[in-house]
Amino acid sequence: MRLVKLGVISLVAFALLVFGLSVLIPSHVRISRAINVAASKAQVQQQIVHMGQWQKWNVMVNNEVLTNKHFGDSAFTADQLQVNLTGVWPDSVHLRWNQGKNIIAGGFNLYESGDTTAVQWYFDFYLEWYPWKKLGSLVFDKQLGPSMEQSLSNLQNIMGKKP
Repeated sequence: MRLVKLGVISLVAFALLVFGLSVLIPSHVRISRAINVAASKAQVQQQIVHMGQWQKWNVMVNNEVLTNKHFGDSAFTADQLQVNLTGVWPDSVHLRWNQGKNIIAGGFNLYESGDTTAVQWYFDFYLEWYPWKKLGSLVFDKQLGPSMEQSLSNLQNIMGKKP
């Protein structure tokens, strides 16, 4: 009986510890990468807004796992992923990524300085209060970061020489 009581108390204490740690993790997480491109903001925005151009530079949509890919003017669709253009402004492009039940907001911010444009690509995650959701968000940067970096490097290369 003492062993069962100790086990229950230990389990409750561990659950409270995990919940307490998850409270320290914010409910909104932004993963972003940026790069400088030797092109005007308008030229870069054309590459981003027209999703038919994405097959030239975006590693995430060129993934071999995706089947039945279709690159449209304002949307990318595959069996496992849909990306929709939700807004275009002079300094930003907003997107919605649907992967199964997961809907992720994302986009690009563009900052022009002379003949160089800084391109910031970001994903915003709004997490529920569940500890496993918040603790799971700790790996988002490791999962998305390398693909984002490679894609931005590809974009930089097709837009011309590096600044």
